[in-house]
Amino acid sequence: IPSEQIQNRPDLRPALKVMSRLVLVKRIKAGQAVGYGQTWRAVRDSVIGIVPIGYHDGYLRALSNKAVMTVKGFASPVIGRISMDQTVLDLTDIPEAVVGEPVVVIDDCPDAPNSVANLAASIGTIPYEMVTLLGNRVTRTACSSEVAATCSAIGHVGSEKSSGRSWSVMPEVEMAQIA
Repeated sequence: IPSEQIQNRPDLRPALKVMSRLVLVKRIKAGQAVGYGQTWRAVRDSVIGIVPIGYHDGYLRALSNKAVMTVKGFASPVIGRISMDQTVLDLTDIPEAVVGEPVVVIDDCPDAPNSVANLAASIGTIPYEMVTLLGNRVTRTACSSEVAATCSAIGHVGSEKSSGRSWSVMPEVEMAQIA
């Protein structure tokens, strides 16, 4: 018979969601390379986008050319090497992605390819490493469970004082300026 702690375990679910926005969207020609070391080359004319998060923020370089982020509900491959403060996405198959478009960097849905657990598994590490490496440039904002769906839908998290409700952490990477 399981212990009392196991029998009365609370119903926990992932609460971490990292959001950002596209800060650049541009077209490239077939054959053009992306990122340091040119580790990804376009096999067709493509649309790429830059997300202002990188290894300085705890988004590991090991995810280069392996991870996806979600844009407009579509999985968008991370292409090229992740740099210190930028990650490039292949937006070619995502209709009408524009600058300012919300991007789900890490999803709180456990089945999503960009959930903490799935990202960690893709590079042979554990979810705790992924979470604890998130840097201080990743703004943490609490979002009540009652408004989490709204926060997620609009890609922006408002701040609100706790009123006795359950709270989860929903970080959002702030949009960077690119000259």
